[in-house]
Amino acid sequence: MQQISLIRKKIYLSFLLAALLLVTTGYFYSRSNSRYISTVLQVQQAQRLINQLETVLSLTKDTETGERGYVITRQERFLEPYNVALGSLQQELVVLENLTKSTPYQAARLPRLRRLIDRETGFLNKTIRLVRAGQLEAAAQLVAGGEGKRLLDAIRQLVGQMQTYEQKKLALLLRQVETEARLNNRVNLVGLVVLVSLFGVAAYTIVRDLRRQQQLKRELVLKNEALAELSGEQRRLLDQLYEAQEIAQVGSFDLDANGMFTGTPELYHIYGWNLALAGQPTSISILSEALHPSDRTKVFNAVATSFRQSVPYETQQRICLPDGTQKYLLARGKPTLVGSVMHLQGTVMDVTERQRNEQQLQALNQSLQTTNNELSAALEDLSAASRQIQQYSTELEQKNQDLEAFSYSVSHDLKTPLRSVLSFGGILEEEYALTLDEEGRRLLTIILSSARSMHELIEALLQFSRLGRTAVRKEIVDLDRLVRTMATEMTAADRPGQVQLAIAPLGTAWVDRQLIRQVWFNLLSNAIKFSAGQPAALITVACHHQGLDTVYSVADNGVGFAAHYATELFGVFKRLHSAEGFPGTGVGLAICQRIVTNHGGRIWAESQEGQGATFYFTLPSNPAQA
Repeated sequence: MQQISLIRKKIYLSFLLAALLLVTTGYFYSRSNSRYISTVLQVQQAQRLINQLETVLSLTKDTETGERGYVITRQERFLEPYNVALGSLQQELVVLENLTKSTPYQAARLPRLRRLIDRETGFLNKTIRLVRAGQLEAAAQLVAGGEGKRLLDAIRQLVGQMQTYEQKKLALLLRQVETEARLNNRVNLVGLVVLVSLFGVAAYTIVRDLRRQQQLKRELVLKNEALAELSGEQRRLLDQLYEAQEIAQVGSFDLDANGMFTGTPELYHIYGWNLALAGQPTSISILSEALHPSDRTKVFNAVATSFRQSVPYETQQRICLPDGTQKYLLARGKPTLVGSVMHLQGTVMDVTERQRNEQQLQALNQSLQTTNNELSAALEDLSAASRQIQQYSTELEQKNQDLEAFSYSVSHDLKTPLRSVLSFGGILEEEYALTLDEEGRRLLTIILSSARSMHELIEALLQFSRLGRTAVRKEIVDLDRLVRTMATEMTAADRPGQVQLAIAPLGTAWVDRQLIRQVWFNLLSNAIKFSAGQPAALITVACHHQGLDTVYSVADNGVGFAAHYATELFGVFKRLHSAEGFPGTGVGLAICQRIVTNHGGRIWAESQEGQGATFYFTLPSNPAQA
């Protein structure tokens, strides 16, 4: 009994030591697990901060891209990237501020980043306002000054510093994860060794007794259960690591000096491999087959140098997926001695989208630069042409003034002798007509008719010349009343009851009453005169709005004219019909053109020979436009 009691005490002591060891191992395991989870959360936080910095930088680039497109094309649709990015930028900065609250280094730099972004968006907005105001040269000079580029470069540099800090911290955290995992393994190994030793002593003691065999079986059952529980916990931690990698879109790998390669599920997902094979050692040839042929030498040289000199490496490489597409990857690794074998334990990140965006941005910048150069050259040519046109305009204005002065002088000087001809011819007709024979009276009639025609022509020339020196005194004029009264009086005097008038509502206009009355008088006179041969003459007056102008028209069903003469009608003395058939001076339409032009409008005609004619002229629709 004493022997049994002693054995029982030893068994109890063994169980007590085993329980104490389990408690101690569980304590250290719990602490290590808590530190591991905390480190994983920090890894996720650092990765989110890196991605958020990239998002802020990308939005800032989008604002500049939209601004450049708008400055070059002046089309509002090119501002869509600018408006979208500007609307999201402040929200993303708030997210970034929340992410940096727990990091003093980043929190201290965030205000400067905000100031730089505010200055950049302010600069871009100023450029857009100049373009919208039509100050294209000022906008071009502002862009050419390089302020926007300097601000964007400063933002890139600051974001790069903040990302570098987070990347270094991320690398440190990953090493901590690795350290915690090794510590867990060591704690588990030590606990397992000590536990096995204790159970071995207990088993040795029990073997010496007949009853020890049964006890050993119970101990073995307990041992297996404990090992199964530990294995399940380790698997749970490994699943957490894989989940963190999937969230961060970063895969990890292990490559030893013997060429054996092991990757996590996220790494297999990035490479497009069978996920069922993840975690199983395989030959490095799987990597060689996936790499783009042009990148294989570069990557393997970097790996060989890292093994040989025990230094970290970083490469950007392309891979060919089984479906034929390509991806851009950023791979980083660090050599680590595991036992007696050297291992590259690194990470791989998919940067395809970022690379594609950078290439598109580079191509767009090159295109914008080319367009900018072409625009600068075109602006120089336009400036030279503008100066030449200004010179021609000045010369033409001077010549027109000289011509008007000459025309006025000549016309005025001709009136005096012409009055004498008309006066003496009239006396001759009244007092001596009976003393002349029939031929003499015929010649006298021709002289007086020609003199009166010349008098009308000189008056028309004087009126045309005075238009160049007459100020336009504008007021609100009721065109309905003006035109209806004038047309009724003209048709009643010239062809009573023979002309049908169709006058649409004309409204009011901001014009010189006397001058615009002359325009309507000349156009209506022509319509009545050239439709005189029609048994049912019809004159139509109408108007309609076209943009910022009001278009007025006078149409008749008279003789018309050939369409190719439409551009010659408005010159001085330009006539398409003989004076015998259609009397006139040939100056009326030239007067109309000058008056309409002085009002800020234009005049033109449309016709087909024998099918009547329509004359159009425009006036600004409102006083501000006028």
